[in-house]
Amino acid sequence: MRGDAHAYWCQKNGSESREYEDAFSISDPGTEGFWSLTSEGRRLRVAVADGATESMLSGHWASALVHTYTSMAQPQLRRCVRRAQAAWPQIVGDYKAEREKADKPIAWYEEPGLDRGAHATLLVAEFRLDPSGFSGTWTAEAVGDSCLFHVTDNGMKQAFPLSHAAQFDSSPALVHTGLRSRRLLDKHRAYASGTFLSGDQFFLCTDALAAWFLTQDEQGTQPWLLWRALTDGLSQQGFAEWIAGERASGRLKNDDVTLLSVRLP
Repeated sequence: MRGDAHAYWCQKNGSESREYEDAFSISDPGTEGFWSLTSEGRRLRVAVADGATESMLSGHWASALVHTYTSMAQPQLRRCVRRAQAAWPQIVGDYKAEREKADKPIAWYEEPGLDRGAHATLLVAEFRLDPSGFSGTWTAEAVGDSCLFHVTDNGMKQAFPLSHAAQFDSSPALVHTGLRSRRLLDKHRAYASGTFLSGDQFFLCTDALAAWFLTQDEQGTQPWLLWRALTDGLSQQGFAEWIAGERASGRLKNDDVTLLSVRLP
């Protein structure tokens, strides 16, 4: 049996693709985004993060967080953050070296931004298939307003960590490169778990799409039906065109967007 995990993304209007500051990662997705459900591979780990635009190298930090999580032998958000923080000085060093090589060394006015570090929201999830191959369990952890939506044939079963559009604001909780307090991290860390059945689908997305989804749900438009159809063989170009239309209508905030779909077989 096989399930699929696939990510779609688009930078904000007015920006180039290299300025995209979200990030996503899928553990060992295999060819064409598929993951095998066998006796050797009954787990899938995914992560999305949204780098805070106001902090320098936030996209690098978001990328470090998601790839750290999906590459860990025993993933846990707290452990993932500590490991990514330990790697941060090297990431900054590599960035400075790249700038030097390109004959664009760090300017004096950029140094304070590097010293302040970077911030990002983080959402991670793990799916475990039962021996039967027709059901399983999932766990998720989050800091901030990137969201997970669990969808079944009967509709949306769960929204995590936010469940109402009014909960979004301009100052979500963030993971910082220099945050060393386990107590403070745990204060903002949310946790959820549940079960899934064959045919269920999960959507993980950053805040602009999450707010759109919950707004549409509250208006009774059943947005999961659209997303289920969209992610059934949708191309990256097709996703970008849909995003452009929603932005033009005013229904979707102009921000970097990431949508990661996990479809269970």
